[in-house]
Order: sequence, then structure tokens, then C-alpha cells
Amino acid sequence: MRRKWAALAMALAIALFTAQTARAVSFRGEEIGVNPEGLRAEHEGLVFTIVEGLARYATDDASGYGLIALSVPDSAAVTAIRRFDGGWFAAHRGVEFQNERTENWEGDGASRFSCECYMDCVVHLRGEIYMTYDIAYKLEFQYDEFAKPERRWKMVRFQNIPQEPDGVDLKAINAMDPGIRVEPVTGPTFKGFMVIVSDPSRVYAASIPQPFNNDVAGWSLDEFAEKTGAAVVINGGGFADPNGMGKGGKPNSLVITEGEKKQNYIPGRKFGTVIGFDMNDRLVVVEGVQREDVDALPLRDALAFSPALIINGEAVDNSDYRTELSARTAIGQREDGTVLMLIVDGRQPDSFGANMSGLTQIMRNYGAVNAANLDGGTSTALVFYGQKVNDGSGPDRVSRQMPTAFLVRPQE
Repeated sequence: MRRKWAALAMALAIALFTAQTARAVSFRGEEIGVNPEGLRAEHEGLVFTIVEGLARYATDDASGYGLIALSVPDSAAVTAIRRFDGGWFAAHRGVEFQNERTENWEGDGASRFSCECYMDCVVHLRGEIYMTYDIAYKLEFQYDEFAKPERRWKMVRFQNIPQEPDGVDLKAINAMDPGIRVEPVTGPTFKGFMVIVSDPSRVYAASIPQPFNNDVAGWSLDEFAEKTGAAVVINGGGFADPNGMGKGGKPNSLVITEGEKKQNYIPGRKFGTVIGFDMNDRLVVVEGVQREDVDALPLRDALAFSPALIINGEAVDNSDYRTELSARTAIGQREDGTVLMLIVDGRQPDSFGANMSGLTQIMRNYGAVNAANLDGGTSTALVFYGQKVNDGSGPDRVSRQMPTAFLVRPQE
């Protein structure tokens, strides 16, 4: 994978050298600084090249370009995107771009400029159109006269511009259950949904029937919804997946469902954060739990993963935790008991994903006093009254098979 990107990076470097030599080096006229159309004419080709490169990077398109050549290495924006956790691993057959346009140009054309870029990224999967992603980003560039000529324009910031969720009628969804609200969330590198549940007693953990082992197939979240009748289903704790081909039938940590302890196993730091609800419907987030400590926790429902995000109102320092961008799932609770269930799409042209600091910030913005990260990546999914709401991660629209999930009971 690294060798492929290195070779493709050279191709993009050559393309950018041609584009920037023609555009960037000659920006010294006063009239460009006061003429948005002049800015557009000079820079638009470069902006399209950058955004197309980001989209190809997210889809791991074999005909695309490596990210490293998009800007100089110390660009803060590019450093953030380099932490992106993989692509689709060439599962598709290429991408194409349509309806490209730019708006809201600002800057002097000599030292800085910014604009908004919009385009449709059409992904082909197995010879057919898989999905069209509506890309919308605001990009900011600064000129570095001391850099190499082909790298003098640095992308220093990019921001995801919120768009209406594709194929999701939030008005209709929010009319179905007065005790649950679904809101779109967005950040610099991602889009997703926050599910707000007013009654915490409705939230519980569920699992597939025992025994748990690698020969047993787990359930997709659609199956969890169908078999339990749950109003909301999100993915839960970690599970064994030998060689990436497991059936999702063996949780690798604690499982307590509706007061029944189905598995009491805390294997270490990676899955050593207990995440669940006590008998008073309060969300419990406890790090470093040992097996003998579990019995002392009065838990009605619990799973385990890592890391904790917020404990008793204090954000947890996860600076030593993996920081790449990916699809994420998290659960939290406000002081008044309201439960927050966060889903962030990742590994997509219009949503690279979030890291732990991003999840923590969203939870704090929503008033969480306790919150924790759950399993993510290809596990990340949200089902609302039988409807798959989010795009997830990767090329498959069905959710991954897994042994556990957090559910919300339907209204009585």
C-alpha cells in the first residue's frame, strides 16, 4: 500500500508542479486581490486537483494520487488527513467527478486565498455505479515563498460544509418517536448523526445467543433490529475477527445484558473500559477494570471497549491513543439522564472520519458528563426503526456481523 502511494505521489507532484507553476508563482497583481473572478481564474484548477486528490485518497482509488504531494509536509491540514485510517482497499473500480464548481472566493491572491469547492464524486463498484457522494469543502491556502516552486501554496485548513443527509428524511424519522431525536453532526473531516434518547431506561445492551465462539455467525445491526424489535440499534463492544474474516460471533470482553452476566472477561487496556448502565439508569464509564472488580459494579447492562472520552465531567487525555481518522461510534449521557448515541461516517470521499479528540468535543458540545468510544471502523452503523440511517464505512451498505450492540426499546 505504501509503495503504491509513493509512486502515485510522484504523479500528483508532477501534476501540481504544472498547475502551480502556471498559476501560483505569478500572483502579484493588485487587481487579483479585489477581483473574485480573477482569483477563481487563477486558482480553480489547483483547487479541483486538491479536492479530487482527497476523494481518491479516501476511496483508495488505484488510478488516484497519493496525499503526500498535495502540500508541503508541515501543512496542518494535510498532517490531519494523513491520519486517515485506510480506504476501501481497491474494492471498487475507480471514481469520476461531476458538477464541479467553486464559490465564495476570498483573499489577496498573493499571500492567501480561500474558497468553497463543490463536486459529485461518483464511485464505481464492480463495474456499476455504487454511490454518488456530494463533496463540499471550504479550503484555505497560504503562499510560502521559501518552499519549492511546486509546493508554494500550502493547504492550511479545510472544513466540511454541512449538507443535507443523502436519502435520509430526518423530519419523518423524528416524527416516529417523541422520546428520540436524530440530529446531523459535522466536523472538519466528517459527517454523522447524534441520537438523543430522553429516557435512559430504554437503553440496554444486547447480544447474540450463547455460546460465543468464532464458528458462530454474529448478527448485523439489521438483524438485531429485526429479532429484538428495537427502535434504535448501534454497534457495541469489540469482538474477535481472526485474519479479518471472522463471523463476528465471539465478543472479546465483558457482556452484561438486562442483568444477566453472559461473559466476565477483561483482557487488558484495549478493551478494559467498562461502558454500561447501573440499576439507576446512569451511564457508567470505568477504566482499568479487572475481572474481580466487575462484581462490585451494580450493572444492569454493560459492554467494554476503549478509550473513555469523558468521566464525571472531565475529558480524558487520549493523546497517547491512536489518532487516525476513521468511522466512529460513541455513547454518552447528560447530567439529566439523557443518553447520547453518536455515529460518525468514515473512509468516504465526503467524510474521512473522526479521532478521539473529535468525539470528545462533540460529546462535550452536547452536554455529556460521561462518554466512551465503542467499536468503530466497518462496525459503525445506525439503524432506526428498521432503517439504516448512516452511510457507514467502506463499500458495503449492509452492516457487519457482530455479537453485541446497544439498543433502545420502542416506545410503549
